[in-house]
Amino acid sequence: MNLKSLFPIFFLFCFVVSGQAQIDLSKIARDAKRSVNKRIDRNIDKAIDNTLDETEDAIKGKKRRKRGKNKDKDDDIYYEGDGEAIVVKEVIPNAFNGQFLITRDVSGEGDDESNMYTIAMREYETAIRPLMIKKPHNLIIYNKEEETQTTINNELYNGKALKDWVSLSDVVEDKYAEAERTDDIETIGGYIARKYIVDHKDYEGEIWFTKEIDAEIAVVYSLLELDGLYLDPALGFPLRMSLEYDDDKIVTYNVTDIQEDADPSLFDLSAYQLVDMTDLEAGK
Repeated sequence: MNLKSLFPIFFLFCFVVSGQAQIDLSKIARDAKRSVNKRIDRNIDKAIDNTLDETEDAIKGKKRRKRGKNKDKDDDIYYEGDGEAIVVKEVIPNAFNGQFLITRDVSGEGDDESNMYTIAMREYETAIRPLMIKKPHNLIIYNKEEETQTTINNELYNGKALKDWVSLSDVVEDKYAEAERTDDIETIGGYIARKYIVDHKDYEGEIWFTKEIDAEIAVVYSLLELDGLYLDPALGFPLRMSLEYDDDKIVTYNVTDIQEDADPSLFDLSAYQLVDMTDLEAGK
């Protein structure tokens, strides 16, 4: 067979191969398109399912996300309660679950008195029991999720626990006392603390903060009516304070007996009848 006779065969072979290649490429393209469409459909179905699940969870009250540090503190979520939707403020639970003692010594003129407190924290609750001067309260339990304050005062309403709705507002940042960090470090009660020199329009002094205890001390300040301290929570947990006020009053605070477990009896109200102000006003 000569070269001229081989040329038509070679041309036909190339044509067949080329056509087969075109057919294969077209099939691959169709298969790829079909695969992409299937993935898109699956993703759409999954997204729809997730959206429905999230909506249902939100309605039923199952979606209780912990608020992150960068989340707006005023965000609300909705859930179904007693057959209707209500608004619930999202809050984070206490990171510290335990208890400690705070001794508060006051020297100088005025009605302010020294006292000692047992303070316990668990989940969303903070309990404060005064140990020396028990008036006006023998025990306060604040629930920051419900924004309720339950007070026991056996002298005023024996056998009853007064439950009120109280919202403790956060301290405005621009009101924080100025705090100058020092190089002084000391171990207090087994926790490493750093001394800060603080200056406020009403007082000045020194405070030892530790970063090893993650407790929401602002709630304690509010319940003890010590909002005027205006301390930045980012500095840590104060273990020791010595403050001199403009009226020459000197107040010292010492935190001792820190325990990592809270006494459950401090939160036990089973022996008391829960009442509100309307019950007390009616003399019930």
